[in-house]
Amino acid sequence: MKQLILFYKLECKRIIKLIPHILAGAIALSLVAGAIAFCAGKMIYINKNDANVSIAYSLEDENRMTGMIVGMLTGSDSISSVCNFIQTTEKESAELLADNQIMAAITIPAGFMNSLMSGKNYSIQISLPVRLSIYSIILVELTKAVENILDSAQAGVYTLYDFYKEQNVLEYEKEANLALNSIYLTKALDRSSTFQTHTVSATGAVPVKEYYICTGVVMLILMLGTTFIHTLQSNSRITNLKLYQAGIGSRHIALSKILSVALALFILLFGSVLLFILLNALNILSVTVHLTAALFNTAAVCLCAAGVIVFIISLTSGRTGGMLLLFIVAAVMCFISGCFVPELFLPDVLKEISNYLPSTHMLRLMTDMIQNQISVFHLLTALCSGICLYLFTVLSLYIRKGARLI
Repeated sequence: MKQLILFYKLECKRIIKLIPHILAGAIALSLVAGAIAFCAGKMIYINKNDANVSIAYSLEDENRMTGMIVGMLTGSDSISSVCNFIQTTEKESAELLADNQIMAAITIPAGFMNSLMSGKNYSIQISLPVRLSIYSIILVELTKAVENILDSAQAGVYTLYDFYKEQNVLEYEKEANLALNSIYLTKALDRSSTFQTHTVSATGAVPVKEYYICTGVVMLILMLGTTFIHTLQSNSRITNLKLYQAGIGSRHIALSKILSVALALFILLFGSVLLFILLNALNILSVTVHLTAALFNTAAVCLCAAGVIVFIISLTSGRTGGMLLLFIVAAVMCFISGCFVPELFLPDVLKEISNYLPSTHMLRLMTDMIQNQISVFHLLTALCSGICLYLFTVLSLYIRKGARLI
């Protein structure tokens, strides 16, 4: 037991001595991660002009009221900033729609306004392309809303007429009908009663800036594994046999490497958290971090990252090969987990894969720390991921290094 404890101490000392090298690497990688986060944020939330969304309409109704309402809608600043309306004939609209040059074709039939007055209710024809876009879907929903408004208006007109007729005051029905139409038009053209404003972010509840800080930390920790390669690969086959003779097999070798790397990363990451807390106490920064949430989340992040680093290094025998493999694996995992582009924009297949990646668990823990909360589920998933990586590392050492499982 004493030899085993001494072995764990020596492994921890060997890795902790690398902390100055880790700091130097952290500064360099932070610059790279910061540049990636800045560029990604600009690419995702860049302001784009959506004026290329074109809608063709043919106005066959010669009623002045119809022309006035159509002109008011197509000339609205809010609508024209999104849609470009083109007045054509019904035949030309169909041709443009067939060539996918417009998003929709609208035809207002002759006698439309008079039909509303008489109760015949001529329908406005809206033709959509075979492949619906997001704009087409929105237009369909708005069309349903307009249809409900018209149904309500007509029901109100008929009810008003029946009521005045029943009360034998039908001579006042026309004036009341005009007032009712004015109310319906006011409500129908009032966008505040039709739309609700919701702020939607691709990063969920975490602001974009803080989200990319979390992703930068995840990438930084994984990339820092390159500083451990020489030390973790220094055990030769003969050394492992000597350790086996001393009762130290692959299980203890793998566990000591993971714990020592996790300890070094924890000192670096949690030390940074304490620095932020100190600067916040001195009113230099306005970043609020709870010590308890930071303690548990950083410990789980470092343990999960150490499992990834040690396992990847255990698969290689050379320093160059280890650096290359670790870089490729870390970059691919971070991309699938949404570190470069938020997970919302990734295909469904990659979203399913990301649920099983250690980098995803690390990112969730970092966002929990930013939000000053502790998720037991996220902690347990990170712990399970670390255990699986430990078992894979044991198997790798047993096969490649000639060590024993016991």
